[in-house]
Amino acid sequence: MAVRVTFPPANPGTYLTSSPGMTRLASLIIGVPLYDGYTRWLGAAFGRSHPKREACMNTIPLKLVTIIAEHILRDRILDAIRAAGSHGYTISEVQGEGTRGIHASQWQGGNYKIETLVNATVAERILERLAADYFRDYAVIVYVTDVQVVRGEKFA
Repeated sequence: MAVRVTFPPANPGTYLTSSPGMTRLASLIIGVPLYDGYTRWLGAAFGRSHPKREACMNTIPLKLVTIIAEHILRDRILDAIRAAGSHGYTISEVQGEGTRGIHASQWQGGNYKIETLVNATVAERILERLAADYFRDYAVIVYVTDVQVVRGEKFA
């Protein structure tokens, strides 16, 4: 005796919409924005907002001092920006070409980019020190950018 197995006819509309993938997709597209809107409405209705969100959005104006210099100057420039009042920096190896073309430092270790966030007074001291000590004899580029920094208490 043979057993005959029959399958229902395939209907893509049925199995696609009931799959976990579609459920997750619908949750992301519809559920998350609804939940976010509901929590914002509750916060506004009761006169509250998220305290961490408010704290994160306060910014303070600072100066981003960017220095691009030869490898040989790295430690001397770091000492100079610390002496001027900088409490931290970011340093990266960089490559490029300018008006002088390729210079000897590319064979001796390349160039560094040093970035530090400081107030206007410290930025001015850094510029004065670098101009006096390095601009005449070395390939040094310095520029200052006005920035708005979140978590400004770290720089006070």
